[in-house]
Amino acid sequence: MNLCFTPLLVIFRCLAAMHGTSPPVVETTFNNYCLYNTSVIELEFDEKSGKPVKATYNDVVGPAKEFIKLLCLLGVLYSIVEITGYAPFGTVEKTGEGMTWVFHPKHLANNFFVAYITQLNLAAGTSGAAST
Repeated sequence: MNLCFTPLLVIFRCLAAMHGTSPPVVETTFNNYCLYNTSVIELEFDEKSGKPVKATYNDVVGPAKEFIKLLCLLGVLYSIVEITGYAPFGTVEKTGEGMTWVFHPKHLANNFFVAYITQLNLAAGTSGAAST
């Protein structure tokens, strides 16, 4: 978990406590209140019993599988772009005075490839924070 997330979470939890907008189940017992306000992960409480709901096997294993899949895919893609100097489709020579080289298909494909890797990095980095 990112360290910048914790102060922001503290601010929101304090605001919720001051204005009475915490979930109703949280305020039923002191233990629930402490658990909810000190936890950096999102908790789900059972409405009837007022106790935290245990995570299922799929809640834990699903994101882990997704993270491992993205990590393997990133490993393959980084191996490809590292060998080619981050230009897997070749480089484009700047010719003339204009900016037409920017719109060359090879240049656009290289940029798309690196943008795709960036998107996969973001997806892998946030896969643990995603809720199922």
